[in-house]
Amino acid sequence: MTLLFKRWFQLLSRAGYNGMTAYEFHYSENNLWTRWDLFKIDPSDNSLSVYVTFDYDGMGRLVQLAVFDMPGNVPRTRTLLEYDNEGKLTGHSYYDLLGPNPSMPEQTAVYTYNAQNQINVSTVRDKNGGLVNRKTLSYFPNGVTKETNDYEETVTHQLRLKGRALYSLPNTDIIKGWEKIAVIPVDGYEIARQAQYETIQRYTYNNGVLTHNTGETMSAKEYNSDGTLKRVTSTTKFILPVNPDIVNNWEYEYIQQ
Repeated sequence: MTLLFKRWFQLLSRAGYNGMTAYEFHYSENNLWTRWDLFKIDPSDNSLSVYVTFDYDGMGRLVQLAVFDMPGNVPRTRTLLEYDNEGKLTGHSYYDLLGPNPSMPEQTAVYTYNAQNQINVSTVRDKNGGLVNRKTLSYFPNGVTKETNDYEETVTHQLRLKGRALYSLPNTDIIKGWEKIAVIPVDGYEIARQAQYETIQRYTYNNGVLTHNTGETMSAKEYNSDGTLKRVTSTTKFILPVNPDIVNNWEYEYIQQ
């Protein structure tokens, strides 16, 4: 007689923010992330504000993200991901479902890869071919994002830096219970930043001049007995312009399936 053993997964199911619900995460029977609920962060109204659905092909590859507004489950946007014949993600098309022509993409993106097969450039253009944003990414040796730079196009068609983020060396390249969150290309690491990093520096530029600089620090991390992150304190320091720090307390819950 052959015995079949199910492999159990710890999956992030809820993120709490200063005593309120910030996010809820839902998964398929195959442990694929299928829905992300985002709640209003207001003590007087912590209701569901927006949710995102994720669809996959028969090979388990993410092929669509759709955003819905509440109340009313109103479709807002749709993003279709594209792959080449070898199965490599090559870009995406973004549709504004509330716009004048929801059947035509408002933006398209093309991804390029470095020698380690990591996305290192994302180039987004509007429906007329104009540059919306070019993002470059670099990585630590363990494959976790190290730095991102965002560029805009000048009137002379030169690239000009408009934003930068610098991430501290992570403690590990595996975040127990958060593995499925990285499915979102280019930006998936941002959702998991409190668990992955200790510090993040952000810079914003206007016409090449630094206008904003903030630093986010994660401290007082507490873990459950199974190694999943239970709590963390996030402190945002406003360096330019100077403003009082903002301290937020996050807590996380998990499901096993």
